[in-house]
Amino acid sequence: MTDPTLASLPPLPLRPTLQCWICESTDLSVVWHDVIDLQWSPNVAPYNHSVQPACRLFRCNTCGFGQPAAVPDIENYYGRIYHREWTDESLEFDYQATYRDTIYNDILKQLGRFHPGPNRSLLDIGAHTGRFVWLAHEQGWAAEGLEINPVTAEFASRRTALPIHTQRAEELAEHGKRYSAVTLNDVLEHLPEPMPILRSVTEVMASGGVLAIKVPHGPMQRVKEGFRRRILRRDPMLDRAGVMSNFVHVNHFSVNSLRLALESVGLKVVEIRAGRSETIPWKQSGIGRGLTVRAIDRAARVIPGSVHTPLAMNLQAFAMKP
Repeated sequence: MTDPTLASLPPLPLRPTLQCWICESTDLSVVWHDVIDLQWSPNVAPYNHSVQPACRLFRCNTCGFGQPAAVPDIENYYGRIYHREWTDESLEFDYQATYRDTIYNDILKQLGRFHPGPNRSLLDIGAHTGRFVWLAHEQGWAAEGLEINPVTAEFASRRTALPIHTQRAEELAEHGKRYSAVTLNDVLEHLPEPMPILRSVTEVMASGGVLAIKVPHGPMQRVKEGFRRRILRRDPMLDRAGVMSNFVHVNHFSVNSLRLALESVGLKVVEIRAGRSETIPWKQSGIGRGLTVRAIDRAARVIPGSVHTPLAMNLQAFAMKP
């Protein structure tokens, strides 16, 4: 039932996106609708989301990139929607979780082939509690993190005893920081207008440095969500995991648009392949779901061309700075 107190409130103000964030084309088509439901995001209140029109997802007919037809036009929307009251216990639990280690170790293995060491440095952007930074440190990298959330940054710094910066990448570059490798693990999909972000990332890369970036595979995420809605008849807001519910995911990369984005900021794309999946513990995922995820992950790694199929729910790219 709709909260009657919302009736007098305005809807969430939106600002239209008029051209593709990657190639600047205006040839855009609507390919998806998703929900706006801010009841679980009190820091974004007060808006009458109950009468809000659905989020519309554009696909660029020139490069294949997907983005919202409009984005929230309020100050610090993304800082508000991701706000969480962290406790030391919840941060420690997150740090100790191993379900993403398969992804992290795979990325570090590939980066190690570019820079076998010993003098190699790494910056993890969006370091959160610092687990990836610590794993990189254990594997011989001079590892640092960048995390703009002061609470998680302080925890990561204390827990790992490694440098965790709260400045943005361009500020680190201004102070002369350069790294052999930079990583963006499941970060870029959350930040509108990705090209300025990618340009700032290249500024902290040393010549010959490598960027490792993992993002959801936009077209295949829509395939998965379409299956959930049409076949399983699941409400995307039940687990808050729609394709772009509440504008949580705003950058929807295809293989072509991810390659174009990296090349447009002066990087040489070495590889774009299917990204590894999280190995969620059996008790949380259930045996059926766990086996399915592991089977798809395995198939995506061994079948040639799987990056262009629904097996590739995520994209893993490696690009080098000349």
